[in-house]
Amino acid sequence: MLEQSSVRESAGWATDLPEGGIKTAALRRVAADCVDENPQAAAEWATTLVAGVHGACVIGEVNDEWAEVDPATAVTWLTAPPNQLARR
Repeated sequence: MLEQSSVRESAGWATDLPEGGIKTAALRRVAADCVDENPQAAAEWATTLVAGVHGACVIGEVNDEWAEVDPATAVTWLTAPPNQLARR
């Protein structure tokens, strides 16, 4: 999906997958690719998932990828509400 579509389309596709390991893997991959394209947009998208089953996974992936290019901003974002909820 990521090779043929935009990150936004891929995010919608991954979000709509049935629950399970494939969905988790797809969301993580989309998160990583989204950070490469636009870290702020990735952060905004991840924040929308914070209350869901995959919130912590996506928040963590975005933070890991973002920290590679801008550690200070990644830490600030991760420790801000509602992202701090995903770390529990």
